[in-house]
Amino acid sequence: DGMDFDSIGRVREMREEFVNFLVKMECQLSATFNCNKETTINSGRQMLRKFDAMMNRKLLGSRWSQPDRAYKRMKWFLFPELTPTSGKLHYHGQIYFPPESEDQIRRFLILRNHIWSKCCKGGDVYVKKLDTVDARRKFANYSLKSFWKEDQRENWIFSDEFQR
Repeated sequence: DGMDFDSIGRVREMREEFVNFLVKMECQLSATFNCNKETTINSGRQMLRKFDAMMNRKLLGSRWSQPDRAYKRMKWFLFPELTPTSGKLHYHGQIYFPPESEDQIRRFLILRNHIWSKCCKGGDVYVKKLDTVDARRKFANYSLKSFWKEDQRENWIFSDEFQR
């Protein structure tokens, strides 16, 4: 197919395309999910799956997983990172809520740490509003700083994978 994944230029180009994709998503929040303990990539993924289910249930009610509710669910894009000094796993990413979701966003902000600590004991979620294109671009760039590590890409988590 002519794509050379080892090419630095190509990787830069792919990264830029991905940053542009995240900017176009118009996510309202940036988030850092901290585990604050040694955690494997697999258990991190399971914790996020549980968080997604628990949070969506709180935001959308008991029928949150029904197909007719899919368009109301928050979407998120998370990228794992190990803290070099401690080896502790955390995820940087962006969260999108559908239009007319101000109440969902407000409740997410209130509930996030309580629910995440049920999924990841001792964990916390740092959140910031992304209210400008510049803020979204800056955080997308920050989230994708490990883009060049090919083995990292397979560990990216998009909430859609939990909706099957």
